[in-house]
Amino acid sequence: MRLRSLFTTGIVLVFLCVFAATAYAQPIGIPQESGFSGFVNGGAGLWRVENNMVKRIGFFKIGDSNISSTDDKPRSEYSVTPILNFNLRYTFASTRTQIFLGNQLEDLLRLDSATLFGVRQELPDQSIIGGSYVFSDVVTEVYKDPYDTNGCRNGTDRNINGVRLSYDNILSTVLSFQYTYRNIDIDKERSGSALGLSSSQRNRLKRDGDQHDVEMLYKYVLQDGGMSHAFIPSIKYSRVDLDGDAMSNNFFSFKLNYRLDMEKFAFVVNGYYGYADYDKSNPIYGKTRNDDRYGFGVIGFYKRFLGVQGLALTANATINRQDSNIDFYDSEIDLYFVSLLYTFCEICF
Repeated sequence: MRLRSLFTTGIVLVFLCVFAATAYAQPIGIPQESGFSGFVNGGAGLWRVENNMVKRIGFFKIGDSNISSTDDKPRSEYSVTPILNFNLRYTFASTRTQIFLGNQLEDLLRLDSATLFGVRQELPDQSIIGGSYVFSDVVTEVYKDPYDTNGCRNGTDRNINGVRLSYDNILSTVLSFQYTYRNIDIDKERSGSALGLSSSQRNRLKRDGDQHDVEMLYKYVLQDGGMSHAFIPSIKYSRVDLDGDAMSNNFFSFKLNYRLDMEKFAFVVNGYYGYADYDKSNPIYGKTRNDDRYGFGVIGFYKRFLGVQGLALTANATINRQDSNIDFYDSEIDLYFVSLLYTFCEICF
């Protein structure tokens, strides 16, 4: 496996804490003054993963290299993980322009180590358009042939490159839109080779291709004395158009984010449910795959920790599940961590 610098790997690999940081400190608008803003987050956490398709992300093992049957559900892998993560933005107040570097929760749920580098621009009606480059900053290894039962499965790199376009506060409303395109490249794709499948059958299992995501969200904020309530429902459609018809799918999901902000404490509750419908029958299992995907998370923030403005003690518990009608594709990700989150911007904490 290719290894990049320890510094870069540490920043992105431990993106486990991105959920806590971005869930509360996501920028609502562009600051009125020029300068840097964002957050730094550090701590430690425990994650448990069950997945048959991904071998590792950077230094961290995800799946079991040995399987005895293609009917096996994935086994649990545990890791105690140091957390060091940041999101950095710089604002040019005179032009209402902002550049940023960071990553997001939904990439973690796909076990993708994707990072975004881009720009946001405020328009005269105070809506904000944005564009960013999406790339893999840390090497993710998947299995060359995930279905190989003859011994230790070998890994190969999965790289992601693409673009993301966003339109926030559309026409001065509370609606936002986001489109993301990703090209997925598997360095050495060998799916089904160990099972003696024909060339046409192996082609139906290929994982290279394109992914298109379209998401709409609505934000409703209610002030109640010294408390602020925010409800953010969103709907998302994804077209995963891969070279293999049995791996291509349409994915629909609904997500609800609730945020409670008080003088000393803040809480974020997230929940989502989605359904993936695959295009063609899987040649190994003789049926067409479909997945139910859902997750739930709770994050607590103790603000002005140790009396420091902008410093918060955070604790998080998140569970995510993928239940497939083919047991081999089941997946689970559980995250538990404690960290110190320091924000340096005029709109956070």
